[in-house]
Amino acid sequence: MSVPPGSLRSPLEGALSYEGKEPKMALDERKRTELAENLERYVDPRTVELLMEALSAADLANLATKQDLQALDHKVDLVEQRLIAEMHRFGRNQLLGLAAVIAVFNTGLFAVQAALS
Repeated sequence: MSVPPGSLRSPLEGALSYEGKEPKMALDERKRTELAENLERYVDPRTVELLMEALSAADLANLATKQDLQALDHKVDLVEQRLIAEMHRFGRNQLLGLAAVIAVFNTGLFAVQAALS
């Protein structure tokens, strides 16, 4: 089963959410600016500028949250269970078909053997 494009949406569109008691952070330009200012304390300004360009607010909105990944993991588990069930069903049908062919072959073989004796 494939998941149609765009069907998995974050329940927190427009915000990053962390489990537990960590604060929610809105994905707006003010927060990006604050992040850049804090980062400049530890990293040179050019690196901060490159990071901010690479990680725009629009890009942040497309990042998966922990909840997104957990939901996706759950869906993958369900697909895996269905696939395993289908493989078992297919294997059982193949085995039953093979058993029927062997039974017909043996019946024919015994009939030929009985006719020759």
